[in-house]
Amino acid sequence: MISELETETGEHVTNEILILLEIESYYNNLYSSETTATLNEYLRFTNNLEIPQLTEDMRDKIEGPLTYEECKEALSSFSNWDKSPGEDGFTTEFYIKFFDILGEHLIR
Repeated sequence: MISELETETGEHVTNEILILLEIESYYNNLYSSETTATLNEYLRFTNNLEIPQLTEDMRDKIEGPLTYEECKEALSSFSNWDKSPGEDGFTTEFYIKFFDILGEHLIR
């Protein structure tokens, strides 16, 4: 619980409602799509920007359908035993235990 908050103007707020309003205002401003950057500033920033590119071999390796082996390897790397189930209602333990039976079907 936040019992006191300093606003952007330096005022100290202790009222719970005012604290919540200040937090809401802060995040609304933080995630707004407005910008003060000009086109020239953007171009100056991006002018010498080097964006790494995948080679054709790298692209071919990561694109395409998932393989049984890739999925089994990824599944075996999970270390969250005794955790809550995922959005589908199944736990990591379930998938590890039954992947040999269900894996091909899940990948399709």
